[in-house]
Amino acid sequence: MSEWAARRTRCLRPVGARRVVATAAARIDPTALRLLQEWDGHAWLAIALTDAPPTTAVATGSGRHRRP
Repeated sequence: MSEWAARRTRCLRPVGARRVVATAAARIDPTALRLLQEWDGHAWLAIALTDAPPTTAVATGSGRHRRP
């Protein structure tokens, strides 16, 4: 069981991970607002709207958990 728990922990998304999500209007207008979301451990929370998506890893996080 401990091996399974260790594998599961490695696959979990880290708390504080961020992602940028295009709104529905972005399909029509590439300059439309985008939503910046942050993972709180249970759900994605909206934290900001931006007209230009942040591109740095510091601003958005990796967006995906890297497996060792």
